[in-house]
Amino acid sequence: MNYQVSFDNTDNIVKVVVTGDLDNDIRKAILHDVDSAMKTHACHRAIIDLRQAVFNPSEPMEGAVELIMYMSSIHMKLDSKLAFVYSDAEDQRKMFEKFSRKFGYQLRYFKDPETAQHWLLATDSRSSSRPLSN
Repeated sequence: MNYQVSFDNTDNIVKVVVTGDLDNDIRKAILHDVDSAMKTHACHRAIIDLRQAVFNPSEPMEGAVELIMYMSSIHMKLDSKLAFVYSDAEDQRKMFEKFSRKFGYQLRYFKDPETAQHWLLATDSRSSSRPLSN
């Protein structure tokens, strides 16, 4: 597993590209680095591209709650907007998105990176978002 974090100065967005196997420890590391980059650059938006990552569909759903609790433990701000671009395992992703919304986080999954970026740049994310958009 490998991931690269960069910052887009034009749109003020943290960008992450993930390749290889993906588990909750790696997800936590990514969330930590995203949160750090958002704090460093004084921004609140990130796009995490998971299309090249290998997802294990046998992972327990409890992992979604564990990740949300981790986001809280690192004091990730609720006004942070996280857009994930994915290509598989839609049921598991819907669960994480649903749980995160219940905890007040602005997190969405998209199949298309342009749609994800459009959502990130939208002014009112809570009223203009559609979960798991294409």
